[in-house]
Amino acid sequence: MSLERKLENDKDLKEKYHKVIQEYLELGHMRLVKVVDMNKEAAVYLPHHAVVRDDKTTTKVRVVFNASQKNSNGSLAE
Repeated sequence: MSLERKLENDKDLKEKYHKVIQEYLELGHMRLVKVVDMNKEAAVYLPHHAVVRDDKTTTKVRVVFNASQKNSNGSLAE
């Protein structure tokens, strides 16, 4: 929810973030979750956020995934 609020408040960042996510989809690094899979208990979702580097001339926005984020059971994977 925090990321969504941040992106809603910064339209430029939202556009750049969307482009990175779209590129990951096109490259096969990620896939959309099918509706039938959304509530499966064995599913693992990685939280992610934007890192902005204004000092870079190429990729100023990148997506960082937090694979060490704990879930309600104390670990990411079951």
